[in-house]
Amino acid sequence: MIPAYGVIPKIAVAYAGTYAVGQAIYRWCANGEKLTPENLKSLYVAAFKRGREVAQAILSKRKALRALGK
Repeated sequence: MIPAYGVIPKIAVAYAGTYAVGQAIYRWCANGEKLTPENLKSLYVAAFKRGREVAQAILSKRKALRALGK
């Protein structure tokens, strides 16, 4: 219902998906390694957490700048 907070999960999902797929491709190209579904899920979960933290930090900074009138 609050638009700004709906952005957090969207950013986290986009970040996590991009990171996990990127890592899978990188590892395959660099080392010939194929990630198991469990490894890929682990990468995704860690990246989702990081994406959520980054999104919250961005929104907090935006809120602080608005409070300062910028």
